[in-house]
Amino acid sequence: MLHVVEKTLKVKGLTEPKNIVGIADVHLTLRDERDDDEYSQKLQKERSYMFPNASRCFEEIREYVKKTQPDAVMGCGDIIDFPSAANLDLIDEFFNKECKEYVYALGNHDWNYPRTYNQIYNWLDNVPKFKVIKNDNPYVQVADLGEVLLVAIDNQADRVFPETVKQFKEVVKLGKPMVICMHLPAYSPAIGEHIMHDERPEKHLLLMMGVPDELEELVGHCKSCLNNDATREMMQILRDPATPIVAMLSGHVHFEFKPHDFIAEEEFAPGKWQFGLRLSAPQLTPEAVVLLLHLVPEV
Repeated sequence: MLHVVEKTLKVKGLTEPKNIVGIADVHLTLRDERDDDEYSQKLQKERSYMFPNASRCFEEIREYVKKTQPDAVMGCGDIIDFPSAANLDLIDEFFNKECKEYVYALGNHDWNYPRTYNQIYNWLDNVPKFKVIKNDNPYVQVADLGEVLLVAIDNQADRVFPETVKQFKEVVKLGKPMVICMHLPAYSPAIGEHIMHDERPEKHLLLMMGVPDELEELVGHCKSCLNNDATREMMQILRDPATPIVAMLSGHVHFEFKPHDFIAEEEFAPGKWQFGLRLSAPQLTPEAVVLLLHLVPEV
């Protein structure tokens, strides 16, 4: 059963409505003979146990997109749990053949096979495997829907890199309203409270981009969530009233502790809404989850 969370936002200058579907953290664990080494077999077994509903939920999402034909789909990362050939083929077919338009922000699991969490630039070696990455450029990807831009920002290493900031500044210069997707939420006290009030101890980590240094103890071992120069600059751009952001979509922390509404939301800055998407293939409930964002003209 698919659960669709619907949100409507008014966009200045928009003349025709746009429907955008957001998905995050399906964690597909497909594997075939092309990845038949001992490590991948063990990994698939372990991760399939953690995400038993992934394939079924993905097929429900796929059928929903086929049926409703939204203007675009935004992938907020970790749609696959590791870049096996079977996983990569499936997301390539879905995004490139079945979606009218899309952007895809890599998550920390998408590219991470084998595990190399402590080598944050290793993801670049795996980027060529992803046919869903536009122009082989994972830093900032853009899809132009005419009156509004869809922008995928890379922050899967808990931060952004200087190249990401540089490219995003050029997109901002276009002056068009934009909807952003990224893997980690951008830090703010409101979304932070959602995360820290999770009752499960292992989730009591402030896993967000741009966490202030004074909250260092709350990020635990994920020190890369704290500000660095590039992340600090990106956060300033995101909050700047002149940056024409309509909404920001993210995943990563799963937000499974709020089953009654399925997302965490806030006004990140005046007129800019941030939506933290729940795990699209939940572990604790049988429902696949997507966000359906209605952009409508501001009258």
